[in-house]
Amino acid sequence: MILSTVSSEHKGFTLIELLVVIAVIGILSSIGLVSLNGARERARDAVRRTDATSFRTMLALYFDDFGSYPDVTSVLAPRYVPDLPLDPKTHLPYTYSACPSGVNSSYIVYAQLESTTSGQYFYLTSKGVQGTTSNLADLQCS
Repeated sequence: MILSTVSSEHKGFTLIELLVVIAVIGILSSIGLVSLNGARERARDAVRRTDATSFRTMLALYFDDFGSYPDVTSVLAPRYVPDLPLDPKTHLPYTYSACPSGVNSSYIVYAQLESTTSGQYFYLTSKGVQGTTSNLADLQCS
């Protein structure tokens, strides 16, 4: 009889044990969320790079048809693409600049990246040059 009374008193966890487990779970989940946010930023940057490459293709097709690049990218839809790509975070259009040297014979497309140091931009030009820069003045038409 005494044994059954003693064993029934020790069923379950103490409050301290439960608090320790909850604290450990909280710490692990916060570490996981921080890692997940970094992965999301890198994924959105990959989408930005892919979208810029898509712009290169659309603009090349437009140039083949009209002999110059458009003043604005809105003329590319729906003929060359059903919907223009938008920034995956802000849902705003990417920055496009036609370089008016007589006829629009070159362009620059760029987007601000998230996963790199602040202020980094990915750019792509009509001459096939692409890269990253932190200085927008580097992105002038040449």
